[in-house]
Amino acid sequence: MCEPFLFSCDGGDGMMAKKPTYEQLEHTVEALRASEEKYRILVSESPLGIVLIGKGGQYKYVNPKFTDMFGYTLEDIPTGREWFTKAFPDPELRDQVISTWADDLKESKTGEVRPRTYSVVCKDGSEKVMRFRPVTLKSGEQFVTYEDVTDRQRAEEALRESEEMLRTFTDSVTDFFAVTDKDENFIYVNKAMADILGYSKEEMTGMHISAVIGEESMANFLPEVKELVENGRLGIDATWVTKDGEKVHGELNVNAIYDAHGNYMGSRGVFRNITDRKQAEEALRKAHDDLEQKVQERTAELIDVNEQLKVEIQERKQAEQTAHESEDKYRNLVEQASEGITILQDGLIKYANPRLLELTGYGLEDIIGKPFPQYVHPDDAAESVEKYNAWIEGKEMESRYERRLVHKNGTTIHTEASIGLITYQDKPAVLVSLRDITERKLTDEAMQESVRRMQIAYDQSTVYAEELKSEVVERRRGEEALRGSEEKYRSLVESAEDSVYLVDVDSNYLFMNEKHLSRFGLPNNEVMDRPYGDFHSAEETKAFTEKVDEVFKTSQSVWHEYRSQRDGRHFLRTLSPVKGTDGKTTAVTIVSKDITELKHLETQLQQAQRMEAIGTLAGGIAHDFNNVLMAIQGHTSLIFSDIDTEHPHFEHLSGIEHTVQRGASLARQLLGFARGGKYEVKSTDMNELIEETCKMFGRTKKEVEIHTKYQEDIWPAEVDRAQIEQVLLNLYVNAWQAMPHGGNLYVETTHAVVDENDAKPFGIEPGNYVKISVTDTGVGMDKATQQRIFDPFFTTKEMGRGTGLGLASAYGIIKNHGGIIRVYSEEDEGSTFSIYLPASEKQIEVAEGKPVDEVVKGTGTILLVDDENMVLGVGKEMLERIGYSVLLATSGIEAVQIHRKHKDEIDLVILDMIMPDMDGGQTYDQIKEDSPKVKVLLASGYSINGKATEILERGCNGFIQKPFNMKELSRKIRDTLK
Repeated sequence: MCEPFLFSCDGGDGMMAKKPTYEQLEHTVEALRASEEKYRILVSESPLGIVLIGKGGQYKYVNPKFTDMFGYTLEDIPTGREWFTKAFPDPELRDQVISTWADDLKESKTGEVRPRTYSVVCKDGSEKVMRFRPVTLKSGEQFVTYEDVTDRQRAEEALRESEEMLRTFTDSVTDFFAVTDKDENFIYVNKAMADILGYSKEEMTGMHISAVIGEESMANFLPEVKELVENGRLGIDATWVTKDGEKVHGELNVNAIYDAHGNYMGSRGVFRNITDRKQAEEALRKAHDDLEQKVQERTAELIDVNEQLKVEIQERKQAEQTAHESEDKYRNLVEQASEGITILQDGLIKYANPRLLELTGYGLEDIIGKPFPQYVHPDDAAESVEKYNAWIEGKEMESRYERRLVHKNGTTIHTEASIGLITYQDKPAVLVSLRDITERKLTDEAMQESVRRMQIAYDQSTVYAEELKSEVVERRRGEEALRGSEEKYRSLVESAEDSVYLVDVDSNYLFMNEKHLSRFGLPNNEVMDRPYGDFHSAEETKAFTEKVDEVFKTSQSVWHEYRSQRDGRHFLRTLSPVKGTDGKTTAVTIVSKDITELKHLETQLQQAQRMEAIGTLAGGIAHDFNNVLMAIQGHTSLIFSDIDTEHPHFEHLSGIEHTVQRGASLARQLLGFARGGKYEVKSTDMNELIEETCKMFGRTKKEVEIHTKYQEDIWPAEVDRAQIEQVLLNLYVNAWQAMPHGGNLYVETTHAVVDENDAKPFGIEPGNYVKISVTDTGVGMDKATQQRIFDPFFTTKEMGRGTGLGLASAYGIIKNHGGIIRVYSEEDEGSTFSIYLPASEKQIEVAEGKPVDEVVKGTGTILLVDDENMVLGVGKEMLERIGYSVLLATSGIEAVQIHRKHKDEIDLVILDMIMPDMDGGQTYDQIKEDSPKVKVLLASGYSINGKATEILERGCNGFIQKPFNMKELSRKIRDTLK
């Protein structure tokens, strides 16, 4: 039997080769052993299961991972029939798998992969979900890899179950739940919100929030949106309007939604309907007022008995008013809203959120897996079990009712429960949302008790005095509770990160937290009761007092931005009224947030957006400009092919061609700024590239002395070499022009590691970077010039000395490579440009030599596709001069039709990138689908977002950038058809 990979007996021309020496044979055998050992280890240690199947279906090899996965050795499955019988015991599934496998084997070409995913039974009886990747080798054998995707599939199923549970929950709760985009249009509402407002969920999707929120609430909400964007949360009282015009009152809590870069994308909010509660409280309050009026009419007879009580009542009212004003002051600064949530299944508690644990006083270990009735009040337990069973059985039940729970310390908790049926871990379960209404119940009961006592006092005035004394005692307890609440809010305000302070109508300080006090560096007693103007400039004081006056006049919150003349920092200041029990504004609360860093980031964002917009325009101009240059270059090349150097117009034509090249260079700078795509990206040694550009520049500018310092073993970077050379030469020229009398130019490379905090403001990925520094000893720049240095068409040179595109194109090219370029300069101190390019783990690719400068003739048929007739005309004539037959198409659609008709005779397609209706990428995909082996050469002066690179990575055979001459075109066609 002949051994593979040994010396051939045929010398290649039919003659017998010279017999190798023993030493040659020994060397060859040793090399083969090393190669075999390397591939044996690779296959044996592979994390994938691997099988080699012979042409007859016999299993020739299985690696250890295959046996580890399935339990089968090569002896267990000597043939494909044995494998299919064991792995797929279900005959129906086995027939399906064998049929699909046979079709793939028949239809697939050598080296083509057709992945399939099936559930396989292992030797121990367990089932695993496996992804098969069979490849047919040139020998006719099949090489198959197996990947275990069981865990991935289970994770996907768990995710679907989680999403279904969340959807069921949001549609089962009685509170409104909605999600809006950044323009406050609804993109999702739950069933409760749509039903109560009288719309369908589909009607409300896309509706602006102003269509269903009351005018007064909308007026209060819009000024707070900025606070929502900055702070991430917002809570206000709101009134919604139903489709029939009725009003629904409640509390609205909103959370902001940001993208991965911290940009505001919209909000999600929860609205609690308190209309019934407000109506009930109003009715109780009215009854209370009516009875109190009647009682007051009868108290005239009890003046002697109640004289002392009146004094106490007066003191109580005064203390109560003071406590209420204090509490209102801090309540404007703090907000809270949450519900307890639990999942019940098989009569047991399967899940409880932190709020429920806080509500009941239990820990997770106390309640998970325990029967839920033991935490329900004994009087409500039987009914709770009855309702739970009814929900599990799928009966129609009321989804909202009150339920009492028992706290761990034995006290009773009143809750409002909302119930929904869900599927949890493949079984039916009940999702319960519990809102603590204990305080409300106690308040209602206390108010009802007060009304009842007053009614008794009205009917039985003789016992009124004793009951009124009892009422005073209860009021005193209320005062103590209010004082405790005040202390809690005071603690929260003192620990806030923002400055918080309180002023009266004359802008005198009444209160300030430690954050604000620290700005003055003074003790509290030296600031309190003094006017705002004592610590700020006249201009700042005037703006502040105007806002304070506005709050006192309107009793509405206002906000404004200002810059402190004390330290130059920017602040966002919100002024809110503090109202007394009579509803009048008695003071103004101010929250001042430091937004200096945010203002800096906004400036950077505006600059980036402006550059992006101008770049888009520049790219479009360059695209059209290149097409015009292509027509001029093409006609010039055709004329050159008909004349020699002695022709009287030869010099004029050379001048035209030189002008075209200057125009093309300008277009390339525009494309660089527009980030128009990287065409020939290779892993590059940046030290070697910089050394070449320095030598090239140094030969022409002898008055500049160049100093280089290179990082040893520099990390490679994946770059378009021509574009990076353009960037470096632009920086060198910029430095030379800044040193009119000569000077020193320093070029240095180093390794740099950019962490997440440094990367985020520039929109780049954290990681390893190659840093290139270009420093000159020139005149430097002021701050204003540095702000505009990368703007297109901005230049400090006199008219006619520059276009202002050099640094703008450098900015675009570096951004398109995933890097950044920064400048630091001081007047008369020179400038330093720093470039950061992402490091690559790929091996460095050696640059190819330059081609010979001559026209290369050829034969065959070429389909030329371009939507510009002037390019088609000159392109057709150039191709025919080179020796090719030409078919023309003016659009992607026409190109596909012509290719289908003539695909057996077309040798090459030259395809434009930018076309209407069907662009170059879509046309390429359709042509490759019709004829996978067809060769395609992209020809364009511009590509959108690097689509040229994307098409090249999908298998396109080459790229040529407009404008090109006949020599360049002929060489590119020859290289593509090789």
